[in-house]
Amino acid sequence: MRWEIGILLMVVCSIAFTQSPILDQAIQVVRNWLGDPQAEVYFSYADEAAEDLSGPRNEYVFDTTNYIISVNINTMKVVSWTPNLIHYMEIVQSDRSLLSDEQLKNIALFYASQYFPHWNEYPNWEVISIFKAKFKSLDRKKEAWFCAISLRPYFINDLGTKIPFLATCCDVRIDPYSGNVVGFGYDYMPMTITNLRPAFSPEDAKRRVEQAFLNMGAAQASAIWSATGFPYEDLPDGLVLGATQTSGLRLAYAFDYVLTVGTSETEDQFGTLQMPGRFRAAIDAHTGELFFYESLPGRRLASEKDKKILLEGLKKNISKSKSDTLLESNILKAGWQIWMISLMVMGLMFLLSIFLFFLFRCLSHR
Repeated sequence: MRWEIGILLMVVCSIAFTQSPILDQAIQVVRNWLGDPQAEVYFSYADEAAEDLSGPRNEYVFDTTNYIISVNINTMKVVSWTPNLIHYMEIVQSDRSLLSDEQLKNIALFYASQYFPHWNEYPNWEVISIFKAKFKSLDRKKEAWFCAISLRPYFINDLGTKIPFLATCCDVRIDPYSGNVVGFGYDYMPMTITNLRPAFSPEDAKRRVEQAFLNMGAAQASAIWSATGFPYEDLPDGLVLGATQTSGLRLAYAFDYVLTVGTSETEDQFGTLQMPGRFRAAIDAHTGELFFYESLPGRRLASEKDKKILLEGLKKNISKSKSDTLLESNILKAGWQIWMISLMVMGLMFLLSIFLFFLFRCLSHR
């Protein structure tokens, strides 16, 4: 029964996309890019979700004879193209020596500066990753390396802090033997923030994001960044410029991890000490608003590092609780002292007024 429902949903979705004027327009964009008005173009899927803080996305992805192509539905432009495996193995020149990483970086930077239309809107660019993979042809007779280099812009504020811009990037795919560019893709969001100085310190940001999770129902929360030894340590953290699907561009403090433990009512969402919750999170560096968080996949048992972090956070919370209790006690004690002193002063003033009254009457009868 389930597979029948699944097939029915696929058919309904296929009919809906087939009848969509937006889909027809996007297919025409692909055919124009290929230079073939009769090209066979197959809809693959809709990419409509922002990844981490990479900004809003609304793309249709298509399969063609030789390429996988993405079209931005808002602008109706091709924003990504890459060869499929069969075509790549046909065009790659694997009989040559591999180029060095430095040569590949230079090719990627030059190509992106020429073909990314918004390159000059950003003052600084850097290579953030070099991905390499070895493929084999379908007949297993040929194998070759494939390379993709990712570039990202960044800004530097008046304090000298480097701030990566996560909502824009370029991805250049290269034949690492000949240096030929065989694919290119980009995400783009304009820079609209003029104030790049955060309103509070990183330490305060950590406290704020932890408190935000406590407000949502966690019994304990420990925010972590620059978390070496964790699976998601390569994600950008610290001060960043990024956006979600709906938030708009923000200057933000991003955290590699927020480890959480829930109450008996919220442990399904926030985990337990043995199996804590793990979240990526970011708060607005100007307002302190928690505008992004997502549960990381792969719920697993707490490592020794996890337990140490959570126990340190628990001790800190207990210490803070004791400090708050002592402060409240001192405030209450001080309040009683002030009230008693006020009462004594008022009593003395009353007795003094009575004494002066009788003294005045005695003097008036003389």
